[in-house]
Amino acid sequence: MQNLILAAVDECHCIYSWEDFRPVFGHIGKLRFLLANIPFALFSATLMPHVASYVATVCNLSHSTILFSLSIRRDNIKLAVIPIDDIGDTRQLFKLLNLSRKRIPKSLIFMDNVHAASTLALQMKAKLAMANGKPEGVRERIFSDTVIGGYWSEIDDRRKKKVMENFKKGITRIVVGTDAISLGLNVDDVDVTIQWGVTENLTLDILWQRMGRGGRGKDRQSYGLIFVKRKLLEPAPGGWEAAFKLVGPQPAPTSEDLDRLQLKTVPVCKGRDLAKFTLPVTPETMTQVNTHLDGLYREVADIKKTFKLAEKERTGTNQQPVSAVQKIDPFSCWFCNSDGCLHQVIKVAFREPGNLFANTSEGWDCDRCARAMNLDPKTPLPCGLTLGDTMAYQLKYPVPGQSELSKVAQSVRPDKMNASRTKELKEFLIKWRKEKLDERHYPLMILPCIILPDFVISRIVKDITHIVTLKQLRRSLKAADFDVTSSLLTATDLLELLKKIEEHLHSTEKGNTQKGIILF
Repeated sequence: MQNLILAAVDECHCIYSWEDFRPVFGHIGKLRFLLANIPFALFSATLMPHVASYVATVCNLSHSTILFSLSIRRDNIKLAVIPIDDIGDTRQLFKLLNLSRKRIPKSLIFMDNVHAASTLALQMKAKLAMANGKPEGVRERIFSDTVIGGYWSEIDDRRKKKVMENFKKGITRIVVGTDAISLGLNVDDVDVTIQWGVTENLTLDILWQRMGRGGRGKDRQSYGLIFVKRKLLEPAPGGWEAAFKLVGPQPAPTSEDLDRLQLKTVPVCKGRDLAKFTLPVTPETMTQVNTHLDGLYREVADIKKTFKLAEKERTGTNQQPVSAVQKIDPFSCWFCNSDGCLHQVIKVAFREPGNLFANTSEGWDCDRCARAMNLDPKTPLPCGLTLGDTMAYQLKYPVPGQSELSKVAQSVRPDKMNASRTKELKEFLIKWRKEKLDERHYPLMILPCIILPDFVISRIVKDITHIVTLKQLRRSLKAADFDVTSSLLTATDLLELLKKIEEHLHSTEKGNTQKGIILF
């Protein structure tokens, strides 16, 4: 102890973000009493003001603590927000796979829970194994267990080490996992980082840690794709201009104000004006930006209330429910919905030092910038996507037929069906079930009933005269004690099933009528 000159805490933001996962981190401050004369240094690449205030308080740092801020600028990462209808339908990610190992982009896929990560890893391995079984066009033998790796806290250290070694060497091309991947990972040739879904547990500092795993090599470009449920991206009425006009001119907070706000603050969630979260960060909007930043924080008197207040803000009542977009992290909400450059939101959130608007990149930085540059919507992105699939382009260039899936015919059902037509419908549902199983590329030992059990099919056939809407289909499934939320069926699958039933009944009715058969 006599030779101890410094106590250092690396990745100190984990004291805040892992408060539940690693509660022992909350006792680090006790070392200050044991090492009263030893200076403490805390390090993090992603330390937002409210996180810094919490960490400083937990570690018993004095208010005169010096804060050194270096640039978090990563203009070499091309960011894109991709709207999706169903977070449970991960088939879009299968397009990363290719029959040639060298052509599979080196990718990191982040999920927010172990079950989702492990399920996706198994599905992608099964898909790749099936492709490997077809000799046409295969240039090399692919072992799906090594090409695709899984990484989360429950995996033993030996296996984690092997996955990372193979990923660095390029043997493993895709790693699927949780936040456990990002800490300490330094691979300089990651081509794509993917965040699948934005939940209330995903804060902007965690998101930027994950996106920052890509493009770490010198002069290397990478893509950061954030897949977000469409309802979190619905534009607020009026837009940000109208929202800030209602507030009226406000004095922008000074540097001293921001420093004061660093002490024991917590983001506000409930009651937010969603229109303000479309605000772009430009030289012309900096007054509104600083006003918006000031409004995102709330001071708390007791550090113990920090998380309690955050949870309270996320909880609604029957009289005043809280929508999903109101529950997510305010900065993540702003990042996903801003009308301007996504990198600029990152910079103001982390209080980027120096010239905020100095551009060091070549070409477009994000889908918003690409839209502003009028780039072709057909410009390719990873995962078989194009710029036209991004949020920015879907707002300007609506995709034809995007809403067709939700348009299901509302025909009137007959009072009853005859035995022949009932049998045809049951055979049709069994065939559709088999097709859905094949689409998911599960191992051969998986039976079709895992998609839709026989007793559920029988129930649908029995209730078919009363199933016209999606709500009625869900009611029939519930009557059969079939829990859709814990099944392999997605919301998109249910819409497709209802549409297919409608088409099948219409075609059989038309065909049998032409033959002169009495159906009902």
